[in-house]
Amino acid sequence: MKKALLPLMLMLVLTAGCAAVSKDLRQQADPRLTFEQVSAQPVHYEGEMVIWGGYIIENRAGRDMTKLIILQAPLSAMQRPQSKDASAGRFIAVADEFLDPEIYSKTRGVTIAGEVADYTETVEDDGYGPYPVVHIKEVHLWDDPCREMRRSWGGPYDPWYGRPYYAPWPWPHWYY
Repeated sequence: MKKALLPLMLMLVLTAGCAAVSKDLRQQADPRLTFEQVSAQPVHYEGEMVIWGGYIIENRAGRDMTKLIILQAPLSAMQRPQSKDASAGRFIAVADEFLDPEIYSKTRGVTIAGEVADYTETVEDDGYGPYPVVHIKEVHLWDDPCREMRRSWGGPYDPWYGRPYYAPWPWPHWYY
């Protein structure tokens, strides 16, 4: 019985150290509180700490405040947003600072820890609202996985670029 629990405990310890949001905020957040519950009645959850993730649809940055309109997506064990297809809707994340639109750009994955506001907001020129609002306490940006793959899978400077793969080992290349 103890041997069966060892891999599970090891996995929990390893994933706990890789979370996107600080331990303090993770402890304050109620993991049973779902996006669907809050978006249905945000007034009942005012001030509750939530950890939500998704993909930035729009960044409305001002000098002293930024509103991120986010397509919600379920989070992995490491709090990384998963598939957009599993989205339960949209929400607005409000920061009391300037978040540069070039960094916090469209389609970028994001994990947000923040407090639920007691109101919803409707976005102009958008027929989807109203959206629940979260006041950001902490935000974590994720790199685009396709961009990471393109960066790691070579290109014109990769010696294997555009050539068929013949050898069962990557190095040394037999044709040098």
